Amino acid sequence: MSRIKEILGFDRFRITDLMFLGFFIAMIFKINYVYQEIFIIRYKALVITLTVTIITLILIAIKNRFIAAIYYLAVSLLMFADVAYNSYFNRYLSVGMIRAFKLLFGVKSSVSNVVKPEFFLIFLDVVLLFALVVTDFIIRKRHRSEETAIALIKTRRRKTALFFSRRFTMWTAFFITLLIVINPMNSVLCTSISNQEFMLYHTKDVLEVTGIHSDVNWKKELKGSIMKYDEEKNIPYFGIAKGRNLIVIQIESFMNFLINAKYEGQELTPNLNKLIKDHTIYFDNYYQEVSAGNTSDSEFATNNSIYGTINSYTYSIYEDNYFNGLPWLLKAEGYKTNVFHAYNKDFWNREAAYPALGFDKFYSKKYFVNKEKIGMGLSDEEMFKQSLDIMEKQKQPFYDFFITLSNHYPYIMPYDKFDIKLKKHDDNTTFGYYLNSAHYTDYCIGKFIEDLKERGLYDNSIIAMYGDHTGLTKADLIIKRSMDRYLGKEYDYDVMLNIPLLIHIPNTKEDVTQRISVTGGNLDFMPTVAALMGIDKLNTFYLGHNLLYVKKNLVSNQYYMPKGSFIYGDIVYEMAKDGVFEHGRAYNKKTLKKVELKDCFKYYKKSIAILNASEQVLLKDKLRNKYPHNKNK
Repeated sequence: MSRIKEILGFDRFRITDLMFLGFFIAMIFKINYVYQEIFIIRYKALVITLTVTIITLILIAIKNRFIAAIYYLAVSLLMFADVAYNSYFNRYLSVGMIRAFKLLFGVKSSVSNVVKPEFFLIFLDVVLLFALVVTDFIIRKRHRSEETAIALIKTRRRKTALFFSRRFTMWTAFFITLLIVINPMNSVLCTSISNQEFMLYHTKDVLEVTGIHSDVNWKKELKGSIMKYDEEKNIPYFGIAKGRNLIVIQIESFMNFLINAKYEGQELTPNLNKLIKDHTIYFDNYYQEVSAGNTSDSEFATNNSIYGTINSYTYSIYEDNYFNGLPWLLKAEGYKTNVFHAYNKDFWNREAAYPALGFDKFYSKKYFVNKEKIGMGLSDEEMFKQSLDIMEKQKQPFYDFFITLSNHYPYIMPYDKFDIKLKKHDDNTTFGYYLNSAHYTDYCIGKFIEDLKERGLYDNSIIAMYGDHTGLTKADLIIKRSMDRYLGKEYDYDVMLNIPLLIHIPNTKEDVTQRISVTGGNLDFMPTVAALMGIDKLNTFYLGHNLLYVKKNLVSNQYYMPKGSFIYGDIVYEMAKDGVFEHGRAYNKKTLKKVELKDCFKYYKKSIAILNASEQVLLKDKLRNKYPHNKNK
């Protein structure tokens, strides 16, 4: 300890002895707290020791103590951001998401509910360090005149020795980090540590974001299992909605457990429950496949049948890419394509990204009159009502894509719209707010469909709707306890990531009403809807399947669950946070019994391959020359 203190320069006075000891102890407690909040459990003592060692070495290597303190403040800010981000998304924050910082101002209520007061304890040792630096500076200044010539000579000699010490410690920190991140011996321990330890994780994250260090193998694992539309379009309902308007509603934070469910005898989604019984194909085993962009990546995956990027939000990094998804495929069939979302046009960079996706017009916040605000903006009821005036004037056939807003975290609405009466233990909780908010969204959708009938837009349309992502994260222990109590079992990923997909096709000779339980997700939307609309060819690269054809299907995951996690039939595999397959867990979502990991490995490999394929298509802009728009037909 004394040697570390001497190298750092705090070597003169007893008051700084105590302050330095206090800082060092506080740093250890802080790092332990951070890992506790992020649920780091494997090799935890080693991970903590490594973090303390690397940070200390870097502090030693920085000659100017004020700069060292500023560096430590930056590290602590990143730790704070990681803990807050993990409390909802169950993962470290990628440095690529720094560009999304400006979006925080658009979701201030969500951020304030995620950030807990105890998170600010992370800055306690930062205050101690700055106090130490300032105190030492003041004392040194007072005693500078007492220096003798001999002392100055000794000081110079010591500074020379410290210069080489600093160089040595910096190189030591560098080589420790590089060796574990590169992992030349492919050590399981190094893999585990580098995916958990704070400094190593972010070093690897930077390398992956820049493309220096990434896993890109995927072709072998997916050979012969993707892009089989010519075979999969052979279904009884092929072309049943050909030439119709396509209306798609992406419902904010809407989960499947709400469908056909009651709370204390109160029906949570009466309108959707009614719709399911009438000319509707209901997919009850449908799961979110989002990436770092969350809501925006849900719509991206839905329209393009590839995943968004894990490194940041897709619409920002790849706004100039070439795409040939569902909007372009329908434009080739003579459709006009539009998006309706009563929020800021530049949120998630939507306005800049939509033209590349094939949307002709984006009706953002500026096209709506703010008559009724709920949560983040215009109420869903008003958004649908005002959109109908635009829809009536559109040339048919059209593809209109709606993104709802009212059911957004933290789900706080005016009390006059709280129709679900809650038990005392659910009152004033996120869970209780969510039930009422989702119930309100169900009301708005039911009213919208009735209004479509009145405006003469119903009979000649196909109406699809799905939840964009989970609304209740199990990473929040209070939410998890509420859901455990409501479900009567442990709230796990099979419920958390499960979103509904309804495809309503009115006025058909054949009654399409059915419930389909094949595993599916956002990537499967495009090939499934394309077949119903009679699109002959999918002239693009895609990774989904027609859920009306396939009997078994895999859903990959890289957000909320670590990359490599998947759902296949009744099997749910959760990759461990340390990225080691053997450390993951698998269970049967029906029996809740443990599944042997050896039975999961081939699906894990395919899951990784699907995610890598999507990343490479985006990174290298692979669709640009291979799938030109004019060859869609």
